[in-house]
Amino acid sequence: MVEKNRGEPRPSSRPRSDRRFVGDLPWSARHLDHGILQVAVAVGTPARNRFEIDLGLFDHLSLGATFHWLLSEKRPRFAPQASIAFVRGRAAEFGMTYRQTLHPRANKPGAESSFEPRTHWLMGALTVGRGLLSSGFDAGVASRRVRPSDDPSLSANVYVPRVEVAGGLHARVGTRRIGLGFEAALVGIEDPDIVVEAVLDLRFGLFERRPSGGWRIW
Repeated sequence: MVEKNRGEPRPSSRPRSDRRFVGDLPWSARHLDHGILQVAVAVGTPARNRFEIDLGLFDHLSLGATFHWLLSEKRPRFAPQASIAFVRGRAAEFGMTYRQTLHPRANKPGAESSFEPRTHWLMGALTVGRGLLSSGFDAGVASRRVRPSDDPSLSANVYVPRVEVAGGLHARVGTRRIGLGFEAALVGIEDPDIVVEAVLDLRFGLFERRPSGGWRIW
């Protein structure tokens, strides 16, 4: 009878639900790993600047919000956002994202600035990448409100809802902890809305299972 070596490590007692969040995945521009909290600052047009916070769950779901603030307003404007990844592999992933864009409106001289009605984006996202670079394209629809141009009797504050095909590009360069991203999206043909942003993100591990990877890029 062979006596068992008490010094040998026992098989992992970690639940299977925990072990499935330690696999190798790319540092995604669109989807967060399980247990990652992201804070980011974006600048661009038309939103000018915004702050966002997101939380990754189960490697496939990211929930968050953006905050837009004009100096003339007493409090920031809030907009929810979310993404879901149907497939996440080592080199490619596919999913969908929902977000909003707020459009600052230039009022008459001397008047305070304000926001126009929002644009809602529902986009499919295909992303490929490995290492420091993650990039891809978006395609879907956007719902926005536009001023009717064929009825001069309507007030300037009257908007008509319109759903149109939309598309764009996205990219991120960085590590699991810090990255610089770029996004561009277009909706409409005759009277298009164009969104262009640069995004600086910081990602913190709240309850992640993967190695942190550190903040260094080499």
